[in-house]
Amino acid sequence: MDYGTIPGPRNAVVRSSRTVVSKTTRSASADVHTDPKTDMSLRSLLNGPLFLPFISYGSLNFINMCYTTLLPIVYSTSVSLGGLGLTPMTIGAIMGFSGFINAVVQLRCLGGLLRQYGARNMFITSFSSLVLCLSIYPFLSMLARRSGKTDWLVGIGIGFQLGLQISADMAEGVYGDWCLSSPHSPAFYLSCLFTLTE
Repeated sequence: MDYGTIPGPRNAVVRSSRTVVSKTTRSASADVHTDPKTDMSLRSLLNGPLFLPFISYGSLNFINMCYTTLLPIVYSTSVSLGGLGLTPMTIGAIMGFSGFINAVVQLRCLGGLLRQYGARNMFITSFSSLVLCLSIYPFLSMLARRSGKTDWLVGIGIGFQLGLQISADMAEGVYGDWCLSSPHSPAFYLSCLFTLTE
């Protein structure tokens, strides 16, 4: 049996076809690197149409991390220290209920809202809702200190904050749609990688 180890005319044809393929591959790869439209350097990613989505997504995630980190801290801190004085069981029930409502609302409404208002307008609204969620903490603390405990007025403030969080959480799905619907260069789709990997 010949496994390509015996020199002969058949192996010469294979070697010559491999040489042609490798030369073609080298010339094609040289064309790819010289084409400015497919240049994937860091500088090309931070210029032009990619700069705004990168900054938007980075800011969105930074504010979202601040908000979600502060939520259990503010809710569990005693009223005298500026928190709401809720028990861990109450905080867990509030977060679980709001997460369930959030999932139902996003499954039922996000597609229709995207079709009606567009990805850009939805992203701006969601981002604004997230900033409002973060800015509600001082008001909740003020209401709790005024009454000396967590009363119905603080409960309404928590409900308002978690209602805004539903709108704010839509920003992740909206951002992915915003990237995929934009008619930019192929490098633009690299920004979608951030959305898909989370």
